[in-house]
Amino acid sequence: MKCLKETQIFTPKWAIEEMLDLLDKDREVSVFNDESVFFFEPTCGDGAMLIPLLERVFNSRFKQTINLELALCEAIFCFYAVELDESICLRARLNVLEWASSKKQLNNFEKAR
Repeated sequence: MKCLKETQIFTPKWAIEEMLDLLDKDREVSVFNDESVFFFEPTCGDGAMLIPLLERVFNSRFKQTINLELALCEAIFCFYAVELDESICLRARLNVLEWASSKKQLNNFEKAR
């Protein structure tokens, strides 16, 4: 039997959403709004799990604070992610930066109105 030295499996979006839904199941207070909760992603890949997680935390915190920059900072600083494959980890970092940048652009657009 031949074993692969390296194997990468990418979680489909529907499975990510279902897993994140389970985190809030049967909870009175959303885990995404709990400032004492930190998330760890041990195999972040290209960030497929990180972006929906960030979005949920950001949306929860923004509803509570109505402060875009504070909600953005709290979302970004509530998780820790690692990946063995350096090349794909770079994609995860870029995806997180792109996501954060899109929120900041929204803020600049709102200020211009």
